[in-house]
Amino acid sequence: MGENVFTIPSAPKVELNNYLDNLLTPVDGLGASIRAMDLGNFVKRVIIKTGARRMKKDLSVTSSCLRGWSIGRRMVPLPTARKMIELYYKDSQAEMWETIFDSIKYFTSIGSPHRVSLPKFLTPKLSYFVGYLYGDGCLSNAARRRIKNGKLLCEIKIADFSREQIDNMSKLFQELFNVQAPVRDERIFKGQHAFYIDPKCKVVHQFLNRVFEMPMGEKKGKLHFPSVILQAGPELRKWFIAGFFDADGDTPEVEKTAKKVRLRIRIKQASLDILQDIKQILSDDMQITISGPHRDTNGAWSISSEKSSTVERFCKSIPSVHPIKSWRLKEMLRRIQ
Repeated sequence: MGENVFTIPSAPKVELNNYLDNLLTPVDGLGASIRAMDLGNFVKRVIIKTGARRMKKDLSVTSSCLRGWSIGRRMVPLPTARKMIELYYKDSQAEMWETIFDSIKYFTSIGSPHRVSLPKFLTPKLSYFVGYLYGDGCLSNAARRRIKNGKLLCEIKIADFSREQIDNMSKLFQELFNVQAPVRDERIFKGQHAFYIDPKCKVVHQFLNRVFEMPMGEKKGKLHFPSVILQAGPELRKWFIAGFFDADGDTPEVEKTAKKVRLRIRIKQASLDILQDIKQILSDDMQITISGPHRDTNGAWSISSEKSSTVERFCKSIPSVHPIKSWRLKEMLRRIQ
C-alpha cells in the first residue's frame, strides 16, 4: 500500500553549522556532560604543545585520565575540550572548535551504551524525521523527571496507529543516530491502537531540543517551524511538511450530496504558530493556498482545503511516505483526475 521510508532521498544536503555549543550544558543543568569519542589526536597535539604537567594542573585531571584521552580509551567531556581551546589556542579558538566538530564521529554520555552519530548535514530524511517528531512525537521533560524520580530520563517518543510506519521510523532513527529504537506494542494489548518507539538517549534528546527547537514535555502552543530547516531551502522545508502531514494530517471527505463527496486535505494541531508557518511556506514554495487556521470546539487548530485544484496540487507536491496516508493522497489524486 505505502512506500518504504528509505525511498526518501539523501539529497539535497545542507551542512549544519557547528552545534557543539548546544551540547555543552546538560539538559537539566545538573547532569554529566556529553562526551566525544574521537579526540585522541587533538589531545595528543595539545600535550605536545603545552605539556602534560601543565594540562593536569589546568584541567584538574590525573595522568591516567590524560593518557586515556590521548589514546582514545576515555571519552573527552565537551566542556573540557572547549576549555583546552580557550587555554591553549587563544588566537585560533573558532578555527580549532571547527576542527574538533569535523573530527567527532561519535558522542556518548556517562552510563550510556550508545555510540551516537549525530548528523552534520540536514537531509530530506532528517527533515522528514523532525517534522514527524513535531507532529506525533515528544521529548521527555528531563528536569521534571529528575525531580520526580531522581533519575535523568531523556526519552524520545514517537507513536502511530500503523505498525509499518513505526517500523520505518525505528529504522530511520537508527540510520540517523546509530541508536536502536525497538518498536513497542504493549499499548495494543491494553486496548489502545498505537505502536511506538521511545529510545532513551541524552545526546539525541539534547540535539533535537537545542538544534531543532523541539520543546521538552508539553508541546501545546509551543511549536513553530524550526529555524534551521526554515533557512535550508524549499526542498528541505517540503520534507519537514511531509513528515508533519504524515503525523498530523488527514484526508476527511465532506458530504456534498447523497451521490458525491468533496475531497479535503487537513492538518490539525494544538499549536497555532506552526500551522501559520506551514500555511505560509505552502503558499511561498509550492503556490498552494490553504484556508485557516480555524479553531474547533476542542481548542485545536487546523488548516485545510476542499478546493479540487488545491487538493490536487497538494497531493502532487507533498511526498508522503506514511503507508496509509500516502495511499490516500494517491487515491484522492486519482479521483480528481
